[in-house]
Amino acid sequence: MKIAICDDEAVQIKYIENLVKVWSKEKADTCCIEGIYSAEEFLFKYEDGNPFDLIILDIQMKDINGIELAKKIRFTDKNVKIIFLTGVKDYVFDGYEVGAARYILKPLKENEFFQLLDAIMEEITNNPDNYFVFSYLGENMKLSYKDIIKIEVQGHYINMLTVDKEYTWKESLLKMVEKLKDKGFVLANRSALVNVMHIDRITKEECILCKNIIVPISKRSYKEVNQAFIAYYM
Repeated sequence: MKIAICDDEAVQIKYIENLVKVWSKEKADTCCIEGIYSAEEFLFKYEDGNPFDLIILDIQMKDINGIELAKKIRFTDKNVKIIFLTGVKDYVFDGYEVGAARYILKPLKENEFFQLLDAIMEEITNNPDNYFVFSYLGENMKLSYKDIIKIEVQGHYINMLTVDKEYTWKESLLKMVEKLKDKGFVLANRSALVNVMHIDRITKEECILCKNIIVPISKRSYKEVNQAFIAYYM
C-alpha cells in the first residue's frame, strides 16, 4: 500500500510514519510511505496524478488546508482513500463533501489508528474492481487501474505504460478493450487505449496525457474521448 502523510509539522509526520511501520510489520505487509510537508508541495510533486492508495491529511495546514487539498485531489482521483487529522471536531462535516474515509482526532491513539488502517487495507485489497489482473512472464499480477496510463498494440503484442513501469506481452487490443471499457479507459484511436484520469487536455488531433505523453486521436474516437473526459471531471 502506498501512503502519503501530508502535514506541516515534521514531528507529526515522523510519528505517524513510525506508527505505520509498526502496523505494517505486524501485518507482514509492505508499505511505501512518503512524508509531504505542505499542500503546495503535494500539488507540485503530483500534478500529473496521484500515485497513492491512502492519503493522510492534516486539516489545519497553512495557506492551503487539508480540506482544500482534498478537493483538488478529488478533481483527478475520485477513489483514493483519505484520512483527515484534526485537533477539533468542527471540520468533520466538511469531509463529507470530499469523501473522506475517516477522521482521526489528535492526539492519535495507536489502537484506533491501527484499526482504521486494518479497515482501509481490507477495503482496498478485497475490492477486485480496483485492480487489473493479468498474466506476465509466467506470473499472475495485479495493478491498480489508476496506475495504468495507456495501452497500445504493437503488432501481435500489447504495451502497457504505467506510472512507474512498462509491460509488454502477447495479447489483442480487442480483449483489452473488453476488460477495461467499464474501468475508465477509452479508445483514442484504433491502436491505443487511454486512461481518462490521466488525460490533461484534448485537441482535435491529440490526447495529451500526464508526463506530456501524446496519443493521436482519430476523428472517429474524438467525440467519445471528449465525452469521457468531460464526464470524469464534471
